[in-house]
Amino acid sequence: MRVIMVSGGKCDITQVEDAIKDGDYIIGIDAGAALLTDNGIKPDLCIGDFDSVDVGLFDGLNVIKLKPEKDEIDTECALIHALDMNPSEILIYGATGSRMDQTLSSIELLRMATEKNVDAFIIDPTNRIRVAVGRTVLRKADAFGKYISILPYAEALTDLTMKGFKYEIENFTLVKGISRCISNEFEADTAVVDCSNYYILMETCD
Repeated sequence: MRVIMVSGGKCDITQVEDAIKDGDYIIGIDAGAALLTDNGIKPDLCIGDFDSVDVGLFDGLNVIKLKPEKDEIDTECALIHALDMNPSEILIYGATGSRMDQTLSSIELLRMATEKNVDAFIIDPTNRIRVAVGRTVLRKADAFGKYISILPYAEALTDLTMKGFKYEIENFTLVKGISRCISNEFEADTAVVDCSNYYILMETCD
């Protein structure tokens, strides 16, 4: 089973509609739940503290109302719920936008999925973002966009290797605060990123 999550950030609803397939489990997160229902999409679950929308809009739907005074953001609570379902994949929309604190926090949350061996992606019109560890194989034909960027998740990446790209590196140490691995491009039809530490992998088309 695949999980589609729609959070309350900026979201292209057409992109969500195009992604949904039969059998997907759909989670609307706070204002993201309203976006779904306003566009005729029935979430399987609505979750959030609903500080920005009226929870009464979701009468008749499966709703988990969270307390506003909590340690986690709504997206984290929704992701924990999704991971408990043992999904094959998680796609998260509406997790980026003008609130950079929320955006950065949501990206870092992806590590929870990686630790459970679940592929999870934050997607918006110009980005597909994941947190990975170890070997990741990328195919040019399946790429979200032209550019591939790597950022350390937390600690320095001491053995980062990138093969099949325009700019290749091997056992490179990538520390925070430098832009060495931003905007790389495919050179071969198949490319590989490999590192023993967690890294943020971004595919961008802008």
